[in-house]
Amino acid sequence: MRTALTLVFASMLMVGVHAQIPSVSWTRSLGGSASDAGHFIHQLPDKSFFMAANSNYADGQLGNTTGPANGEVVFMGLDSLGQMQWGNRTGALGTVRIMHGEVMADGNYVFTGSIYDAGQEVPDWEGDEDLWIVKVSASGAVIWERSYAGMVDQDDLGIHVAARPEGGCFVSGYRGYNDWDVWVIALDGDGNEIWARTYGGSTIDIGQTIVATADGGALLGAWTGSTDGDVSTPLHGEYDGWLVKLDASGNIEWDRTYGGSEVDQFQEILPLSDGGFLVLGASNSATGDITGSNGSGDVWLMRVNASGTILWSHSYGGSRSDTPWDIIPYAGNYLIAGVTSSNDGDVSVSYHLPGGTPWGDDGWLLLVSPNGELLWEKSIGGSGADYLYGLAPTDDGFVTTGVSYSTDHFVPGNVADGDIWTVRFDSKSTLLAGTLYHDADNSGSLDANDPRVSGRLVALSSNGEMALSQPNGRYLFAVNGPAQHILTGPTITHYDRDPDTHSVSITGNEPGLSGFDFRYTSGPPAQDLQVFLTPISPFRPGFPVRYDVLCRNVGTMTMEASLSLVLDEGLGLDSASATPGSIIGNTITWDLGAMLPLQNIQLSVYCTQSVADTLGSPVISTAEITPISGDLVPEDNMATTINQVVGSYDPNDILVDPTEMDADEVAEAVLDYTIRFQNTGTDTAFTVAVENILPANVDLFSFEYIGASHPVELMYYDFDRKMRFQFNNILLPDSNTNETLSHGFIRYRIKPSSSLVVGDSVLNAAAIFFDLNAPVITNTAITTVTTTTSVTRPVGPVQLSLHPNPTNGAIFVRTSSHLLGGELLVRDAIGRTVLSDRIGSAEQALDLSALSSGHYILVVRHGGVMHHRALIKQ
Repeated sequence: MRTALTLVFASMLMVGVHAQIPSVSWTRSLGGSASDAGHFIHQLPDKSFFMAANSNYADGQLGNTTGPANGEVVFMGLDSLGQMQWGNRTGALGTVRIMHGEVMADGNYVFTGSIYDAGQEVPDWEGDEDLWIVKVSASGAVIWERSYAGMVDQDDLGIHVAARPEGGCFVSGYRGYNDWDVWVIALDGDGNEIWARTYGGSTIDIGQTIVATADGGALLGAWTGSTDGDVSTPLHGEYDGWLVKLDASGNIEWDRTYGGSEVDQFQEILPLSDGGFLVLGASNSATGDITGSNGSGDVWLMRVNASGTILWSHSYGGSRSDTPWDIIPYAGNYLIAGVTSSNDGDVSVSYHLPGGTPWGDDGWLLLVSPNGELLWEKSIGGSGADYLYGLAPTDDGFVTTGVSYSTDHFVPGNVADGDIWTVRFDSKSTLLAGTLYHDADNSGSLDANDPRVSGRLVALSSNGEMALSQPNGRYLFAVNGPAQHILTGPTITHYDRDPDTHSVSITGNEPGLSGFDFRYTSGPPAQDLQVFLTPISPFRPGFPVRYDVLCRNVGTMTMEASLSLVLDEGLGLDSASATPGSIIGNTITWDLGAMLPLQNIQLSVYCTQSVADTLGSPVISTAEITPISGDLVPEDNMATTINQVVGSYDPNDILVDPTEMDADEVAEAVLDYTIRFQNTGTDTAFTVAVENILPANVDLFSFEYIGASHPVELMYYDFDRKMRFQFNNILLPDSNTNETLSHGFIRYRIKPSSSLVVGDSVLNAAAIFFDLNAPVITNTAITTVTTTTSVTRPVGPVQLSLHPNPTNGAIFVRTSSHLLGGELLVRDAIGRTVLSDRIGSAEQALDLSALSSGHYILVVRHGGVMHHRALIKQ
């Protein structure tokens, strides 16, 4: 029997570590009352940032910007943490929009885009947008601006700007006549035109990107539908990417088309040290120059030599549309920013909601090697649409900016419509790793037979970060150098930790350092068993009910343990995940066998709620792990849950125990949270994720993972104190197919901040994501600090009885002397306190005449321990 139980009760704890390379340092949203979008960002020597964005109104978070009120481009200064310091709007000459920006040779900035109504009377919806170029200082002051107009009632646009090494810039875009031609303008540092040329054929040609070359000329990246004029090579499909090498006067030296059978276009060009180029684009093709197509639209990257010959070509993405916007050199590789609508292929995680508001996209980051190998990718964003437009290196990583319509996941909030969204990442070059283990044989070192300690947090004090130990006891941090880092292992009751901390000095050139283990040895002999009883499903007459029971040996001694579960009289046992040793009435017992120190045993119990029970009836079940005699903390050998029979209910919720605590209990209090979820959809849920931002007034380092209904990966995001519980491939059936198995839960404990005082509350809520559906937001679990009373913890057996019960008026409460001075509460079927008093004598009367007929719970709380009895008022 014991051998079978060892297999059946195998712990379900499967906790992973969030990949921390790269890791989010901070994320910020800025916005006014209409849509705003970041297009350019650059880090200054003092580690602050210069940003350029399109913005509609000077209000909201952008209300303190200076300049013309109708200026629709804003230049901003952000501090090193992304907080806005100043803003200067421009647009006095007309309504302006920027498309791209660049740092000039003199340290100032140049931008291009469009301007309309610049001294004209033609509104933009009738055309006549002009190409616009503006040069600004690092303080956002306009140095000069120029506009270039094509034909009347035609749109002209500057799309890309490239700084010229000798000063000035090249601008590429289009001129709106003859079905749009590529337009390139060369200017000196003072904004004077050197030359302007158009290129193309008889159909549409767009100058999407341009880069200066060492010979004083430029390489133009465009897309074309022409087969004549300046286009000298055949098209592969409907539209092709088009590279055009220009000399210093704008004359064509060579040109070539690239692509497949569909629509392909270029977005960015990055010059390489060997004279060649990386060319970034978007492709809908799967033939010709395109290799490895993933779906309807891919990120396309190819490397060409100085003559335009393809050295390699790769596609990245999933089955839906994926589009790049920017590329920079990064750590010897190349970093791409863009947008993805996919959730498959090369895209590992999706946060957006298909058909959401207003669209469904995530920002997407890709790191590729010099030969085009995808090294890593990362989706960031929220449930709405999110786009990354600009990238820039920083002193310790990189920063990206764009626009977000989301309010969750990686997005801290939304003012209105689209907001300027900026995310900074730390590039951490060195991995620090170690193992948490119990040195059971006292050998002084880690060996294969030593039990690993999982689900515990290790602190990195130098960065204020934490990492969770995996099932194999391993933890991992990614850090920067040169620096001195301090690692602190978790405290485990009854166990000695060796060492308390690791001090690690790194240069930043080390790829990885390991061996920073924390060895735990048994202190004085300690008997300490624990049991946790978690009701997963609601209690509805005639419906199935599921309990999860977790037994833990947190002591230092191997214990022959037994478990008993006393079900409420209204519950009938159906089955259990392990065969009971005995069933006598509503009492079920199991022989757990020899529980080793730090061993967990978990099982599920399935019942049915009686159809005879009325709504509001209490459901009280108790689990007990034995032996209790000799246990150092006998209170946690028993767990009692009190619930009510319900009709309609919300199956996705968060519960906390306790809901109240005296001020003198705060220092020793522990908040026990359970987050429950159910698939009430119409099909199986393949992935469930629960996001829980830990309250600001709890002790983060005291976090203790208790358990979950299914194997779970836990990720911790430092930038906003968020725990993400990810159930991959959970295959959670819908409630119509299998009501019993459609439920799941997470349970953890954490200590409140010791600074809480009377009147303070700890508020906690969670967001639950079923596949790609909109998040379900739970209720808010509240724990309130109440008035302190001078009481002592009871010793010896507790007596608590009520008579008469049921009653139609007064009831007598009989208690043991240990409970004198304790708090007496009467709570209704939905948990509200409707009556309160103090225990003043061993037997006292309680007047219930003012209460309506129904079911109630009488609670006596003394010294942090709560005792409950069911009560019926007739």
